[in-house]
Amino acid sequence: MPSHADQQLWEREQAFMKEERKKKPELFTLDPAKTGDLMERIGITGQPKGLPEGYMRFSPLDFLVEEIDGTGKVVEISTTPADGIQTDAYTGTVWGDLVKTMISTLDGAQRVADALRVGIDKVRYAGIKDAVAVTAQRISIRGVKIDSVRSAKIPNVLLKNLFEGKGAMNIGDLKGNRFTLFVRTGPDFDEDIVRSHLAILADEGVINYYGEQRFGSPRFLAHVFGLHMFRGDFEGAVKAYLCMPSTFEVPYIAEIRARATAKYGDWQAMLREFERLPYTFRYEIVMLRELMLPRGADKWVSTLEAVSQQAGLWAYAYASYLTNVLLSDFALRKVAPPAEVPLLLSQDADVAQLYWQWLEADGATEYATHLQRLPFIMFGKSPAITSKVKATVLGFKVVPDGVAVSFELPKAAYATTILRNLFSIRGGLPLPAWLKKTEYDTKELLGTGSLADVRKLFAKEIEEAVRQKGAEAAE
Repeated sequence: MPSHADQQLWEREQAFMKEERKKKPELFTLDPAKTGDLMERIGITGQPKGLPEGYMRFSPLDFLVEEIDGTGKVVEISTTPADGIQTDAYTGTVWGDLVKTMISTLDGAQRVADALRVGIDKVRYAGIKDAVAVTAQRISIRGVKIDSVRSAKIPNVLLKNLFEGKGAMNIGDLKGNRFTLFVRTGPDFDEDIVRSHLAILADEGVINYYGEQRFGSPRFLAHVFGLHMFRGDFEGAVKAYLCMPSTFEVPYIAEIRARATAKYGDWQAMLREFERLPYTFRYEIVMLRELMLPRGADKWVSTLEAVSQQAGLWAYAYASYLTNVLLSDFALRKVAPPAEVPLLLSQDADVAQLYWQWLEADGATEYATHLQRLPFIMFGKSPAITSKVKATVLGFKVVPDGVAVSFELPKAAYATTILRNLFSIRGGLPLPAWLKKTEYDTKELLGTGSLADVRKLFAKEIEEAVRQKGAEAAE
């Protein structure tokens, strides 16, 4: 079976989709009037009004994320150095920086594991970075030699600053992230408004909601799948993932899902539908192949385990949704939230009381018992999120087509939260009529370096992402 992250699958599918788009362009366009308010769907209410329009992520170069490691050092988006400085005796770990574009950290880690022929559990990282972006983060790889890592050629990925040592990364082993963003602006742009709001973000902070990327692009339904898991309805979670429609899914994809849904229970027939797009539906395909095995009464649990990384994110997405609802409730009641808000997936059972009214309304009060059946769901010792977050602003520059801005945030804080307090921000399709497609080197604009080497390294991936977005917008 091909790797979930198989680049060849993606490339073949893109070529096929390009031809399909020519035949049926109307099936590749979203109607904004039908998508509704995404923020409310993920539990966020009371967003600022009257802000100038802004568009994010036209190009992956518009969204740069550089991890700030546990020592406070920034993991830079660059092609150098190839090798780092060894500080410990080698005890089975190769450390390095993973620079990637147009894939998630999950897929990036899977590609590294596949290339080095190790289990995915051997590739460790501190946090998940955006897919439609260029990102850099520290990783550790157990059970390999540095020479094999040096020689690995991995699509969409660069491994650099390599050295041998001991130990391994753990989730949360970071201080935060540095974001360098280019927001494309329209005719209503007002520099004074944006600068004044940026000053407030730096001085007073804003409510630290979980951003939309937490909820599973492009469908934004991860919290719904997670709710089924919290209820102990594991079949419901599987069925929702396979079948549930989303207004954010283009009609071409939605039609395939609808045809598969009509055959629910006939796993082979559903598989044939989803195999039309083997990359887009790669997790559906894995789940259906698991369902075709003789697993007995535990088949729903085993199906979730077959996509455990994804299913784990669904559970965390529902918990994040409830945190957004809680923070929105504080804001609507004009009550100051505590400095830190405990998170639901905690070993402290008393934390549930904070969320009880919403758990009760959702029929999920027995979640702790149900989730014990899923070994990939981890309850933290005392996880919490800062209720308000301040941005450390590093740079801001206005150019004719938009704004370059750089800031640092602590871990568990989202750049989109900051952007939504500066702009009436949007992304995806349709492209606004006023959008200019000029490519900018944001690091160069802000005097913090250059993206030239990385732009050259990832030229194919970046140009294809921009070409595809432009092609879809034109149809």
